[in-house]
Amino acid sequence: NTIDDTKALRILQTAIPFREDPDDPHPSRFFAVQQGVIYEAAPTRPGLSCHGYPWRGHQPRVIKKKLEAAAELAGCHREFKRWLGRYAA
Repeated sequence: NTIDDTKALRILQTAIPFREDPDDPHPSRFFAVQQGVIYEAAPTRPGLSCHGYPWRGHQPRVIKKKLEAAAELAGCHREFKRWLGRYAA
């Protein structure tokens, strides 16, 4: 609710794609970090639109490592670790 469309598009453009099925041309989910918060986006119309929301639960280990590196580059590693501590399964 606090992220406008321009910012959401920028976050999505830098997001890490994840494919449950490696043969699918479209990712099944995208993951990104914004101010230490992990966001997940799921395609509503693959290749055209996504619905993003703060992430909670479990994610593939390779994604977690990439997100942690992105958080370090963005200078929000402490907030990222706090988010994981609160919401990771």
